[in-house]
Amino acid sequence: MENYVAQNIEGVFSAHYPDAKVTYWNIQGRYEVDFIIEIGSETIAIEVKNSSRWQERDLSGIKAYLGSSKRCRAAILAYNGNDVVKLENKILAVPISMLLS
Repeated sequence: MENYVAQNIEGVFSAHYPDAKVTYWNIQGRYEVDFIIEIGSETIAIEVKNSSRWQERDLSGIKAYLGSSKRCRAAILAYNGNDVVKLENKILAVPISMLLS
C-alpha cells in the first residue's frame, strides 16, 4: 500500500508543486513517518495505514515528528476509511482515496 501511495503522491505533488521534495522520517527505529512533503520552508507529514480504523499507537510517529519539527504545518494519517476526521491539533485522518484525488 505504501508503494502505491508513494507513486501517487509523487505524481500529485510534481504536477501541482514541482519544487516539493518527498522524503521519509525515521529516528533510530523508534519512530517513523512514511512521507514528509517539503514545500519551501514548511512540511506536511503523512503516515499510511492500510486499515479502515486507527489506534492511538498509529499516531506515535506523527506526534514525534510534530514535536521535533516547528516547520510542520499539518500531519495526515491516511487510512482506508470514508471520513475526514480531526484527531488532534494539526493531525487529520484522511481517506487514502481522497488524499490521492
